[in-house]
Amino acid sequence: MPTLTPLVSSAAYGVSDYLGGVASRRQDPLRVIAIAYPTSVLGTALLVPLVPGHVTTSGLAWGAASGAVMAFAIWWFYRALAVGPISVVSPVTAVLGAAIPVLVAVGEGDRPGLLTWTGIGLGLAGATLVSCDLGAGRRISARTLLLTLGAGTAFALGFVLTAQVPAGSGILPLVVARAVASAVVLAILLLQSRACDTAGRTTWAGGVRAWGGPMLVGAVDVVANATMYLTFQAGDLAVGSVVIALYPAFTVALAVLVLRERVHRVQVCGLAAAVASVLLVRVG
Repeated sequence: MPTLTPLVSSAAYGVSDYLGGVASRRQDPLRVIAIAYPTSVLGTALLVPLVPGHVTTSGLAWGAASGAVMAFAIWWFYRALAVGPISVVSPVTAVLGAAIPVLVAVGEGDRPGLLTWTGIGLGLAGATLVSCDLGAGRRISARTLLLTLGAGTAFALGFVLTAQVPAGSGILPLVVARAVASAVVLAILLLQSRACDTAGRTTWAGGVRAWGGPMLVGAVDVVANATMYLTFQAGDLAVGSVVIALYPAFTVALAVLVLRERVHRVQVCGLAAAVASVLLVRVG
């Protein structure tokens, strides 16, 4: 499997997380997702003529299942980030999102070579280290821990379900996945809105600032998910999931370059491990 496709997916996920985090500072994260996901559906639909394939009922069903799971994954992930330390939430979700698909792939008969296994190990370590924030406030409540474990497991399950789409199915199953995810997120948002009184609701008005950021997140999400889908269509769940899980490296890089945030030595080690992981996977 070419390493470039999952690496592009990883970079796009990292950029998307950065943009989503910035947008979520201005408005409810669930509302950010509710704008970003439909944008992603439209963008992915434009790729259908470019990635033709034989559409099957099973392929669409696997796509729909993946979308439903991914909707809860991102919702729980943002909720965990809102109430818990990023230094705990991010690495746990990244490691679970990579480790569980590796175990599933091995259980299905995948047998990576020694260099590839070494790259996978470095990738898991790099994903953890690069997400670390060694500042104060690392305590995590039981509720936050459950949300974090749920998000990481759901992300992993979403990857596994996406990998079940038959090869040669084209991009339409991914369109279905994003459409189902959008519907689930919008339903959750509607239920939350009904549970609040009128005074407690946040208006949708906000012009370019309220819509521009989330729409940009959705546009980058198209690249992230399309390349993730193509990676798993190539049939390498184990290696692909690990390379994609290196996305925190790109988020950290943007935080340093744009927000001028400082990087700890541990994070630098994580970045080095991420680079070494990609090289070993490529050689292996």
